Amino acid sequence: MTTIAFTEDVMTDYSFVSRTPIYKVHKLNREEFNDYKKCLTNLIQISKFEELYDQIVQSHLEYKTFLYESLIKFSSMNGLLENQSYDYKLKANRLLCSTLNFAKFYLDKSYKEERSFISKLTGNKQNNRSVKLIRERLFNESDAYAIGESLRNYAQHHSLLIDSFTFGFHEKTLLFYSCLDKNKFTTFIRARGQSKATLDRLLNAVEKNCYQEKGVDLHKVIDEFVYSIGKIHEHNREEYRGIIADSYSKLDQLVNVFPESKYYELKEGETRIIMNFKRIKRTIDYICQKQAFTIPFHLFETTTYPPNKV
Repeated sequence: MTTIAFTEDVMTDYSFVSRTPIYKVHKLNREEFNDYKKCLTNLIQISKFEELYDQIVQSHLEYKTFLYESLIKFSSMNGLLENQSYDYKLKANRLLCSTLNFAKFYLDKSYKEERSFISKLTGNKQNNRSVKLIRERLFNESDAYAIGESLRNYAQHHSLLIDSFTFGFHEKTLLFYSCLDKNKFTTFIRARGQSKATLDRLLNAVEKNCYQEKGVDLHKVIDEFVYSIGKIHEHNREEYRGIIADSYSKLDQLVNVFPESKYYELKEGETRIIMNFKRIKRTIDYICQKQAFTIPFHLFETTTYPPNKV
């Protein structure tokens, strides 16, 4: 007796389905299905990656906004009561830790010893090395970036980053600092077992970014650290810009098969894959427009007084 074996390719139906307002089916072959599925998967991954970067920027802005609100209240009240100062410091620490957590997650996805998010997405392992080189350059050239990478590790072992709030006047301008105790931070850095070159680089960066005896000026450091991550993101976004354009083009053509429909899905046999392409596209476009430029906050000086008249 002869047994005929049917392969999965023969048995499986592939299709693009519209369910709203009218149920319609557009047949696909296996190659077409896999191509559309890959486009959708790529856009989902890019959308999540863009959202992660957006979280860094938004958390950073919330941290900065709270500091300036505190600055105004410090000024109007000529200082804060002891419990108020404690509550302010606690909230600032919470916002700062949120920024650093998102930053650490982003940097880990951007570069891994095995393969990074970008190299997996593009299929090019060279992308992993290019991000590594950018991070090495930033570490060597930017004090804030060097300190920022260590701050996230420090936050995992200590409950608070900000040890003191400081405000005072300079040339009729009210200044505000959120500082990390230098001795505690350098002790932590020394205990990490890093190479002498790395240790010397970090200690030198810490020394140059301290405000008097109060410690490391975290506001200044985080401004430049987030800017550095923005430069990495510019590189990453450029690497997958072509993937976005190609995926948009192919999926736009597919959904235009049923232009009147509002709900789509891809089907592989009985397996349904929801086609939330339009929502993902709106999200990516919105974030790319919203975060189109990397703002160097560390180059701006903010004051509670208007500029002098010329």
